[in-house]
Amino acid sequence: MDVGLSAFGLVTTDGKLEHLSNHRFCRTHAAGKGRTRIGRLNLATLDIGCGTRKTPGALGIDLRPLPGVDAIADFDGAGLPFAESSFDMIIASDVIEHSKNVVRLMEEIHRVGRDGCPVHIRVPFFAGQPLHDDPTHERGFTHKSFDYFCPGRSYYSYGYTKAAFSVESVRYEADHVRPNPLDRLLVSLCDRHKDVYERRFAFIYPVSSISFVLRVLKPASPAQQDYQ
Repeated sequence: MDVGLSAFGLVTTDGKLEHLSNHRFCRTHAAGKGRTRIGRLNLATLDIGCGTRKTPGALGIDLRPLPGVDAIADFDGAGLPFAESSFDMIIASDVIEHSKNVVRLMEEIHRVGRDGCPVHIRVPFFAGQPLHDDPTHERGFTHKSFDYFCPGRSYYSYGYTKAAFSVESVRYEADHVRPNPLDRLLVSLCDRHKDVYERRFAFIYPVSSISFVLRVLKPASPAQQDYQ
């Protein structure tokens, strides 16, 4: 058994490892299976829906047995097959839009992330062409889509979930493959005026995607509360 994988509590419904096999949010390099080195930190990193472009050094999970995938599981239907609070960083690039239950998937991300864990997400913009290109896309997103998971934001009061995140940053992307200088200028303007842009100009100049950095918020343990 791969020691690096077993350390993350990888399990399936029958209690066994389902499958083991030999993007552009982080520039990293491998520091052991499922671990990513950034500066002097050695982080347990999960790349959800990694496909063939797994973040170097991360533990990659996908629905299909693609090259580089470490674990295969139906994480949208059955959840993420990992123990609670297993990861220091989570990446979900171009995957959440495929989910049939975004709230449930975000609850699973919250469960397996440690308190303070950054969650790097990229999803298609609601007015952009990439959303409509792929027949498996379920929905697009606005810059406020994850406010429903953020205590203190008005949408969190709808009470869809108790999973809590903070929204650290939100940025539009015109073309995450090869943006040109004009796109970079226009995207910069859109980023500074998100509400006006989405209400009035989204279908005139549609960006392709939105990148979010969220942070997992979990209640402090009794020991932490006593210390504070």
